[in-house]
Amino acid sequence: MKRRWVIAGLVLAGLLTKTPQYGTDVARLLPIEVIQMEKRGNRIYLYTDTEAQGVGATIQEAVENMKQTAPGTVFLETADYLLVDRESLPYLPESAEYIRPGSKLCIAEESLDLQKTAQFLAVHTPSTTLADYRGGITHISVITCRKETLILEP
Repeated sequence: MKRRWVIAGLVLAGLLTKTPQYGTDVARLLPIEVIQMEKRGNRIYLYTDTEAQGVGATIQEAVENMKQTAPGTVFLETADYLLVDRESLPYLPESAEYIRPGSKLCIAEESLDLQKTAQFLAVHTPSTTLADYRGGITHISVITCRKETLILEP
């Protein structure tokens, strides 16, 4: 008798976790590969290869803004690359709360086509990660665009 109640409880728990109100519509997922962070004035701007954008006075505000305005569910934790301008470097420790530590870092002083940049960086991978930077490694490769050609300077 006890065994039946245990099995019934497991079945009920399984059914409750499968209901639509607890799930996420897969078609609305926005897995991000590249994030570009720029600081202009007292605002931080975030751009992604999925065209999601966010702006705020802090990283947290920019991420929240991005999640509210994106046409789907944003997953910053999937980002393989984080591009920052030099003014954004002091915000890297805070960004680690939202972006996975294994994301590769590049300095980008200009806005780039992030979809093309994702393809380029898949072949020309920078060496420093967000975790490396937080651990004290301060050398970050620079990515530039010259005459529509991306160049990664070690």
